[in-house]
Amino acid sequence: MRNIILSRTFAVVILGLLLIPNHIIYAQSQQKAVFRFLNLPVSARAAALGGNNPALFNADPIYFQLNPAYLASPVERAAALNYINQFGDVNSSFVNTAFQLGEIGNLGVGIRYTGYGEFDRIDETGTEDGKFRAYDMALSFGLGRKIGSSLSYGVSLDLIQSSYDAYQASGLGLSGGFRYEEEGGNLVFAGAFSNVGIQMGTFNGTREPFPTDVRVGLSVKPEYVPARLSFMLVGLNEWDQRVPSDDNPPSLMSNLARHLAVGTELVFSENLNLRLGYNHYRNQAYKNDDGFDFAGLSLGFGIQVKRFTFDLSRNGYSDLGGTYQLGIRTKI
Repeated sequence: MRNIILSRTFAVVILGLLLIPNHIIYAQSQQKAVFRFLNLPVSARAAALGGNNPALFNADPIYFQLNPAYLASPVERAAALNYINQFGDVNSSFVNTAFQLGEIGNLGVGIRYTGYGEFDRIDETGTEDGKFRAYDMALSFGLGRKIGSSLSYGVSLDLIQSSYDAYQASGLGLSGGFRYEEEGGNLVFAGAFSNVGIQMGTFNGTREPFPTDVRVGLSVKPEYVPARLSFMLVGLNEWDQRVPSDDNPPSLMSNLARHLAVGTELVFSENLNLRLGYNHYRNQAYKNDDGFDFAGLSLGFGIQVKRFTFDLSRNGYSDLGGTYQLGIRTKI
């Protein structure tokens, strides 16, 4: 009876937020959205494989912001820290952990923070008036459960705060997902939606859309091959995936390809993995027209040393360079 009540509670929460009138709730374009930091990968492993794949093998519950259904996996007493060295003075940090709550399920707790550095405050006459800092932050709570031996689901809630000098904004964001893992562990299929939200406080009195993303993923482990292959379709809530350089709407096949991200993970041992990924939208948005470059290409590795697991990834942005993400996970 308790399981039935909990399942219905999850459904009511999701439907309740999705049915809020459109003038209150925003689930639209990522490209013209507020709180876009919410779509940064909280895991260096996921970043190396092309992005926020909801269907990774050996899913770590700590990274429930990728897919809340990851929280249904067995939970160890562990914590994770991830750091992204972005362009200029922009840096992002993520701290996550997860707990068992008995029959209720598994609870995940995380903090996401992106700082944009220090700026000069200048008034309309050009006079300098000190300095200020800008940041985005979100406190995340997630809950995940299993249905049988193969299917799991979960939901999470973000409490969001942004501060750019005197301008403040806040909001609530909902994410949810499911995950199916074939018995034997050779196939994982999953889907997730993220950042369906309500903006409670605005920067200038105008409500803006949330960076909503709907995605599905598939991971396969070929028999007798020490590798895991992953495929992901992202941005399914918005078919038109134009980039700034487009003079005309992209063709059907070009649009479809821009929703696709792929990755492979070479498993040398339980303690060492090498990773390679490709995100076609990122390639189209940042590539240099002079020829082939590494825009959209990501790579990385994972290594385990006693109680610690280290993950490192690099994502290419052509002439802009690349962003590096370091992840450290440890048992408590």
